[in-house]
Amino acid sequence: MKTIHVYQRGIHGWGLFYRREDYLVHFTLFSVISREMNLRVVAFSPMFNHTHAGFADILSRELERFQRRLNGTLVSQYNQDYRRTGPLLDSPYGRSKKTGAKIILGNVAYIFNNCVAGRMFESAPEYRWSLLAYRDCRNPFSERIYREYRSGRMRKAMSRVDYCYSCGWFLNYTVLRSLFAGLDEVETEQLTDYIVSKYNFLDYKSLDQLYGNHENLVLALKSTAGSEYDLAEEYEDHSRYMKMAAAAEKLGYSGVNYETMDYREKNQLIRQLTRLVNPSRDQIRRFFHLK
Repeated sequence: MKTIHVYQRGIHGWGLFYRREDYLVHFTLFSVISREMNLRVVAFSPMFNHTHAGFADILSRELERFQRRLNGTLVSQYNQDYRRTGPLLDSPYGRSKKTGAKIILGNVAYIFNNCVAGRMFESAPEYRWSLLAYRDCRNPFSERIYREYRSGRMRKAMSRVDYCYSCGWFLNYTVLRSLFAGLDEVETEQLTDYIVSKYNFLDYKSLDQLYGNHENLVLALKSTAGSEYDLAEEYEDHSRYMKMAAAAEKLGYSGVNYETMDYREKNQLIRQLTRLVNPSRDQIRRFFHLK
């Protein structure tokens, strides 16, 4: 097996994932394209302002085609929903070929452990978007769904997810807003788990081939941070981005285009988030899309 580590950064280091919908649009789009192209994804980790993915035995022309479709559609969807224009992602994206079992294992661990290095979680399986927790469980972050006790809204939302998946459609912002409308907090987490389980693309069989079994993988992730020597990446406390996004949402700033926000209003929000989270100046710049 040979793998390629793909690293995609937001332009200027700007934020990409502020809310649940941002993750789900990227995740379901990634799923639909990778499945259509029959690609094997052995590692996945979207972070606040960049993404990591590991592909097994992929040709260069396949990767170029995949990234072109993914990034083109993602930027179009993101710009439309956030009412912004212009580039969103760095170009070209970073990639690094990996050969040899030791190097591949180290790199897979590196990708999964990004959330640990970023101080978001103590272990990679705790991070929903690493997809590791979905190996043997369809609802690792929510209560079990009892179909006979579902609300009407929940039943319709699940049926629509099933239909979109069967048609090979990703879930765009408009669809996601409709799906989650009227759901309570418990149902929101349940539906999120349902979507992730349905669209899950992580190749657990290839991971078992690399590590022997899932338990060995989890133990390996706990014992090593992994390695990546070919792509330069800054390490920082990404938990602050999570806290800033959560605080901004509570203050009524969800799905906001910070690039066009009124200057005084933006400065006021910056002061509020600084008081609540104490981010660095560079984190403020990235969060608010400042150059």
